[in-house]
Amino acid sequence: MRAAESSFLRSAAPAENGRRSRSGRTAEALDPAAIPTLWVALKRCYGSDELAVSAVQQNPNVINPLCASPDLLLRSRAALADVMGSEEETLAVLCNNPAVLQCGEGLRLLTPDSIASTAAFRQVADRIPRSVTTAVLALVLGAGLLQIALRANPDDAAASAISAIIGPVLGAAGAALFATSAAIAAGANSSPSSSEDG
Repeated sequence: MRAAESSFLRSAAPAENGRRSRSGRTAEALDPAAIPTLWVALKRCYGSDELAVSAVQQNPNVINPLCASPDLLLRSRAALADVMGSEEETLAVLCNNPAVLQCGEGLRLLTPDSIASTAAFRQVADRIPRSVTTAVLALVLGAGLLQIALRANPDDAAASAISAIIGPVLGAAGAALFATSAAIAAGANSSPSSSEDG
């Protein structure tokens, strides 16, 4: 393994902090020797070092032994290719959402459109800085709690006036989120292969 590749893999390795994974294993059981094996499988899934590096930068868990195995990555890739029907669409989904490689055979139960729209949504969501999503979530949660508190006191004119403003703002935020999700899904569903079918 080249020195630069080895350095990259060490920097992408998950922290060993004792947290439990979904499988119940702890990070103390993490075998660092498994990461290069996952890396080789990931490169096979993407077909190039450059795309594999991009996948790890977007979602380091694809080479986290607590979350993935070489067999899982390769089975997920095969299932995705079967469902999507073309190498071009398969790579587009992989580039938008590397986490799809952690789904396994369950991908065969989904439609190409649902996989593509989820991947497109994930790509957009991944580009939003975590600080922004945290702030927006806190703001919406705070506004929702304030709305509940204000409605608990309907006799207070000031509370009713503020509630009359917050309600429509929360509704507009929900509608904007729904419209954005629908637009992303529509964009993913209007891929060249979908338009050729019609």
